[in-house]
Amino acid sequence: MLNFKNQKMINRKKSILILGLILLLSNNSFAQNIETPTFNYESGKYNTPISITLECITPNAKIYYTTDGSTPDENSILYNGNPILVWNNAAGDSVTFTGDNDPNPDDENVPLLYRSKLIKVVAVNENMEKSDIATAEFVIDLVETTFYIPYDNPPSGEGDKHKLDIYNPTGKVNNPVIVFVYGGAWKQGDKNIYMELGNTMAGYYNITTVIINYELSTDPWNAVHPDHILDVANAFKWIYNHIEEYGGDRENIYLFGQSAGAHLVSLLVTDTNYLNAHGLSTENIKGVISMSGAYNLYDLVEWPNNPLGMDGVEVLQYKTLCLNAFGSWEQGILDGASPSKFIKTNQPPFLIIGLNVTDTFKDMPGFAQQSQNFYSQILALNGPAVELKLLNESDIPQQVLDMDFPADYDGHYEEIYAINTVNWNSVSSQIVADYIQDIPSAPNLEYPMADDSNISLTPNLKWSRCKNALYYHLVVSTESGFSDESIFFDSQIADTAWTLPMLSPETKYYWKAKSINALGESDWSENREFQTTGSTGVNPEPAFHPESISLDLYPNPFNGIVKIQLADVTTNGECQVEIYDILGKNVFKEKVELVSGKNIFSWQPINNPSGLYLVNIIYENIRLQNKVLYVK
Repeated sequence: MLNFKNQKMINRKKSILILGLILLLSNNSFAQNIETPTFNYESGKYNTPISITLECITPNAKIYYTTDGSTPDENSILYNGNPILVWNNAAGDSVTFTGDNDPNPDDENVPLLYRSKLIKVVAVNENMEKSDIATAEFVIDLVETTFYIPYDNPPSGEGDKHKLDIYNPTGKVNNPVIVFVYGGAWKQGDKNIYMELGNTMAGYYNITTVIINYELSTDPWNAVHPDHILDVANAFKWIYNHIEEYGGDRENIYLFGQSAGAHLVSLLVTDTNYLNAHGLSTENIKGVISMSGAYNLYDLVEWPNNPLGMDGVEVLQYKTLCLNAFGSWEQGILDGASPSKFIKTNQPPFLIIGLNVTDTFKDMPGFAQQSQNFYSQILALNGPAVELKLLNESDIPQQVLDMDFPADYDGHYEEIYAINTVNWNSVSSQIVADYIQDIPSAPNLEYPMADDSNISLTPNLKWSRCKNALYYHLVVSTESGFSDESIFFDSQIADTAWTLPMLSPETKYYWKAKSINALGESDWSENREFQTTGSTGVNPEPAFHPESISLDLYPNPFNGIVKIQLADVTTNGECQVEIYDILGKNVFKEKVELVSGKNIFSWQPINNPSGLYLVNIIYENIRLQNKVLYVK
């Protein structure tokens, strides 16, 4: 029989055993819950393309994601560690205006519809419960907009006909400029309808875009030639004098018009009296884009034996139109407003866009022939540059073809909507942009340098930012030939730097990059190679680590604050401190003053997840690197 003391001891052991089992079961139960994945960017609006990376701190968990709003599961896209590029999901103010197409933010009747990228993520391990679903929504706002800028005193009928809107690529200056003049038979139309054109040209093609209003041949203005062209000339004067305040380059201005707008921009650069009245000349215009315009007005009304092959009903319609817009259909009046009567050898280059008319793709009566004739007349001068592009029905986005337009000239309306659609890559938009803008050049590789050795196992590759580039394509391989089997990393990236995941020690790697915009891709950069260090610990020898200067991080790992010590500095100066997470996102950047001897400063993560971080110190021409492990 056990005595009381022994029984008490046994009970205590049983209690400890039971407590241990409870703790074990509790720990096992906790292990069944996978941590919810996290994003390196929070939901919201951004003004540049971004590279989204995903992380789950639970070991051996696979991450699956969707971008179509559906619930992610094991059949969704498996995240492989490469960034998810977000760049083409919104433009301009990231809105599509409906109803009356009025961009006035005070108009409560106009809803703002954001075109965003919605990413849903789940982490899975077959031996554990799925994580909760993480969701983030991103809007990329690539355009700064300024609406309702007056370029002249209000017209006698008041309203907004002497105002213009400017769309500028966010944060960019010295951009080429498009001045767009809309059509509508000189009697209808409004700048507010063409927001998608402005967003597309500025957001995806890096072109500062100006859309102007002008007086029309309808109440309350009843504008009659030369009222329309005088407004266009006044608007151009204001743009030339002020566009640099909004990011545009006034020495690189192009005119762009469609239908009646094509007539007006063509007249402005052929009959130079309108520019000369403001002390300007055609030398102030880089080029003209004229889409389905009227260039010889009397050809529209001549009867009988109409030179464009039109019948009496069509000619009568044009006579009525010309009477309202030009005050007469007499030849002398119409010739005085016809661009074809003023063409000259020293005029700016022309891109003429017309329609390749078919039974199911029709322009306004006579307009297709007008484009051909105007092109031939300029070409015959054997001097000014001119190009003719004909759009086919296959060049129009399907969503536009599905719209209901008058059958007699449906192609003319489809062309209008094709340049003013959310489909930034429609052929008509690319033709316009290609006339002005270029595919970006190949980037220059900056770090590592050619044949560098002793490079960190998680190097932060860097390359130059290329003008007009929207994003970049980075490839890293273990072979100089970049065969499919040897490629270690292959992804599109929004920024000009990327920290690679863990590489193999003492291994040679090859890398290259190209730049991309909406018009196409550059050539690849040069191929470069580098050799990784042999160290595999938490604190490997950093690249370019000179003997005389040391970089130490302590405590390592840390929880709270890490001390960054830079010792043996020989002179006073300034260094740049950059800290990156394991996926290449810059989480800290600051300039720090150094003194001779030992320097100690600290970093405290704010809302940063646990994980490995790369600390870069750039001092004079020296780069020091080290790693630190943050554990919450």
